[in-house]
Amino acid sequence: MKLSKIRVINWKGKSFEFAPGKLNYCFHENGYGKTSLLDAIRYGLTGSLPAYDADGCAAEIVEASSGLDIYRARAGKSTACRLGGPEGKAATEKAVNKALADISSISTDNMKLLSSGDIFSRMKPDDFLSLLLEFIPEQLTYETVTSYIDGFTEDMDLLLEFYLPNEGTFGIQAIEDCATTLTEARKGLKANLVQNKQILASLKTGEATRTLEEIESELVDIQVSERMAEDIEKKQKEFEMISAKRAKQEKQIQDRKAWLETNQIQKTDPAAFAAWKKEREEKDAERKRLIANQAMVAAAITNLEKSLKYLDLPTCVISKTIACTTDKSKARGEVVEALDNNKKLLAKYQADIALCEARIAEIGTLIDGYYAADKRYNMYQRVINELKTLEDALVALPEKPAVCRKADLAERKKKLEEEKELVKAGIYRRKLEGMNRTLEADITTYTALIDALADKGPVKTGIIDYYVKEFGRACNTHAVQAKGFEITFIPDDGVKVYAKTPASSEPIYYTGLSSGEKIMVSFLVLDMLNQLTGMRMAFLDNLEQLDRRSLEYVHSILTSEEFLESYDHIFVCGVDNQDIKEIFASDHAVRI
Repeated sequence: MKLSKIRVINWKGKSFEFAPGKLNYCFHENGYGKTSLLDAIRYGLTGSLPAYDADGCAAEIVEASSGLDIYRARAGKSTACRLGGPEGKAATEKAVNKALADISSISTDNMKLLSSGDIFSRMKPDDFLSLLLEFIPEQLTYETVTSYIDGFTEDMDLLLEFYLPNEGTFGIQAIEDCATTLTEARKGLKANLVQNKQILASLKTGEATRTLEEIESELVDIQVSERMAEDIEKKQKEFEMISAKRAKQEKQIQDRKAWLETNQIQKTDPAAFAAWKKEREEKDAERKRLIANQAMVAAAITNLEKSLKYLDLPTCVISKTIACTTDKSKARGEVVEALDNNKKLLAKYQADIALCEARIAEIGTLIDGYYAADKRYNMYQRVINELKTLEDALVALPEKPAVCRKADLAERKKKLEEEKELVKAGIYRRKLEGMNRTLEADITTYTALIDALADKGPVKTGIIDYYVKEFGRACNTHAVQAKGFEITFIPDDGVKVYAKTPASSEPIYYTGLSSGEKIMVSFLVLDMLNQLTGMRMAFLDNLEQLDRRSLEYVHSILTSEEFLESYDHIFVCGVDNQDIKEIFASDHAVRI
């Protein structure tokens, strides 16, 4: 990944802007900002922050071939990212990192690690091993892997070929994937085994004296008997229902017979009823005529009384001022006689009317009695008819069904079902026990393979031992130019780095090296990792901590044609002491 521009803004108060070359030297006095420059470049490339507060700082990185312009600015506790420089489009840090990873083909995590000043201060032995494992060449074979497994059985072979490629070559990641898949599969087997054991614990226990076929045959007989019992039970219900209906009918018949015995009612005489109606009509007509005559006589009496009053007056009827001298005695006598005759006639009419009304009332009583008697007679006839209907509709009782003891069948069936469950439980138990034996054997095989493929198992241990030596040889390719340095990778809870130095003929663990020796060893190891990952940028800081001989070794490596061809950019920082000035003075490098 070639860069056309690096701009650093306000990094510990320092700002830089330059177009990086193949070699980039920053040799100045302490406090100039050399380490800050490398921190800023790392930040621009990966977003990785230094240990100190970088608030208000920013870095811009421009990639040459694609023109990708990455800008990261720190504000408080967060980073703001843009694509296209400070005025470009805002983007998430994830999007920016992906864009860089796509161009460089280096993951963000590996880029952070490989741009670090001291890889071993950030990585434990097991982390270092994990990193190395990523770069084991894909040239392992099925036969190679199985050759590391002691006591490899046919069962293990049959199982492993389902999970590991058995043709062609593959990398160590395939072994890790295989171990993970085997572990997950074993979890399923163990879960099945636990479940089966739980089921076994819940199954009924006991000795069965008959076979399942014998019990099921008897159950069929019980089912036939149950159907027959259900038919009998249905007939029993029908019998009880018809018996209840007949008892009800018989009671209704008895009730009506008893009523008829106590209520002997004769039929009414319609002729007498017709005669009474006719006579009442005649009497009513006579009463109306008498009332009309009575009214006429009463009116005549009123007129006669008024005439008699006028005859008794001493004055003229025409004028009260004229005295009447006419003899009215004869006329008065005629009026009095007529008045008496009419009063007698009125009394007669009143008596005749009373007689008519009395007879009408008497006839009304007779007619009402007729109606009551006719109503009773109709009820009498209705009871007779109901009695006949009930007697005609009297249901016939069917034959009483035999007694059925369905409860006995149910109890017998229950015991048979319990016996059947016991036999089935025994069959199921034997099946589960067989399955469990198979599961346990499979789990044993899975476990043997998982243990063999584990990080500390014989397969990985053998492969790692082989390739760690290969990595050591690759690492020492450049160490040859650093006379007196020889690096050894030792598998030990991961991979630990040991080094021989000009000061020690015996390998010393990295943590026991001097600061200058650590710089040299880190540089050589990072160079190896850069070659493995394709990381075409190298960072070397604190060069002043190396003695002159080590500086000459580093210079020889940095300026070798082979080394320069492996990188796009190399950033070297250090205090500009006399040794550095003399050794690096004539190099064609960008001076920052």
